[in-house]
Amino acid sequence: MSDAVFWSLLVIVILAVNAAEAPPRAAPGEAPPAPIGLFANGAAVARMAIAGGAVLAVVVGLLSLAGANGTGSTVGDRNHELVSGALQVAAGGISLALFYFGTHRVPGLRRLREGAPISWLAILLFLESLALNLVPTASGSTSSTNPVPQPSSGPSAESLMLGAVPFLAIGIAAVGPVVRRNLKQTAERLGFWPLRLPWWVVGLAVGIVLVPIGDWVAGVLAHLTSAQCLQQATQAQQQIIGTGRTAIEQIGVAIAAGVGEETLFRGALQPRFGIFLSSALWASYHLQYACNGLPSTSNLYILLLGFVFGGLRKVGGLWPAIIAHAVYDATILLGWLGSS
Repeated sequence: MSDAVFWSLLVIVILAVNAAEAPPRAAPGEAPPAPIGLFANGAAVARMAIAGGAVLAVVVGLLSLAGANGTGSTVGDRNHELVSGALQVAAGGISLALFYFGTHRVPGLRRLREGAPISWLAILLFLESLALNLVPTASGSTSSTNPVPQPSSGPSAESLMLGAVPFLAIGIAAVGPVVRRNLKQTAERLGFWPLRLPWWVVGLAVGIVLVPIGDWVAGVLAHLTSAQCLQQATQAQQQIIGTGRTAIEQIGVAIAAGVGEETLFRGALQPRFGIFLSSALWASYHLQYACNGLPSTSNLYILLLGFVFGGLRKVGGLWPAIIAHAVYDATILLGWLGSS
């Protein structure tokens, strides 16, 4: 299955789950029609399907654990299967526990609507994403025979911009446009409306100031990082910055990342999961800065950036967060302000 088909199906599933709990629409002045057949219990059917997905995650994880000691496997492969299986079991098991016991006692999850199918789906996708992102790469180490990072053309601007589209599509679909909310309600839920134009200037200033401050913070964190990990982080950053893209392409990449990522993580997720959990998930999608396949101080820096963007979303709406994110990325991609 191609990535485009997978993400398209996921968006359809999210919209369908939103529609399962949406009240039937009626003409003005008329009582809503009574649902019939399967749709009379659409929410219950959606919950059963989502719970089945969590059970499947547990089963897949247990199978990975059981197969970790298969013949012919290297130590690295076995460890990879063990960690992958354990994370899958944890993701599915925690999801089922939250479905059953509710989220009202869990910090960061109290704003989820208990029993709502879309909340169940959000929990499962959140934990599954963490489980998949946190699996260490089978060969995360960098060869010591190449101590100097080499310039690279990096991925194309087109691939990077298209990579942000699923975040945008899932973020919009998650709040149920058309099926549960009209366009204005959708914009308000995501933080696109009201515009709050003065905060756009704040977002612009934050995006610029973050670069020198970020360089200083990264320098402090570098003292807690081994030379090998620093080398890997530098190579990852140079790979993303690339050498074969024009200034317009770099700006396009920055705008796509700002709009796509902020719509999902700060627009859709943060109002329900809070700043910390939404930022943690966002940081898990930046594990190209990992050290030997494991999270590093570079990922801690990404998490701190998430807190900044999340704060802007909380006080000024989504647009300041988008602007700050895009300006920060563009400044680094273009090499302005001495960013490294």
